[in-house]
Amino acid sequence: MDNQLYKIPLEIIETYKEACATARYYSSAALSIRVSAIAQGIVLMSAVGFLLREDNMLYAQYAALFGILFTIVLLFLHENYQRKCSLFIVEASHIEQKFELPSFPMTKLHEDHLKHVKSFFGELFITKGLFLLLAIGFLVLLLKSLGVF
Repeated sequence: MDNQLYKIPLEIIETYKEACATARYYSSAALSIRVSAIAQGIVLMSAVGFLLREDNMLYAQYAALFGILFTIVLLFLHENYQRKCSLFIVEASHIEQKFELPSFPMTKLHEDHLKHVKSFFGELFITKGLFLLLAIGFLVLLLKSLGVF
């Protein structure tokens, strides 16, 4: 393996390291967006619930509508970070395959990601599930504040 690494130009190794580090950054950013979505969901749904209990329907409607819109914004940010992360994983995977390295961590990660996300239910539940659940929760609270049920 050591002899094989000496055959790879240093700039290619640096490019590979940079692609892996950037993929790690975007993956961490996507996870942070998910954590932020959970936090905003808990806070805003609690606020809407409190406003509904206090019969302050107008502010409950505003808070629920804001929750829906903010969830959509967080979904778009999450998808953007996921897309960028995938680009760098694919680039690192191409470098691994070009130089036939004995270990292919980024290639395996990319294949595993495609296996889980490319189906309709995989994308629905893995990628968008949290955001869909939050949007439905806010929609139910909005309809409740409007007196639909």
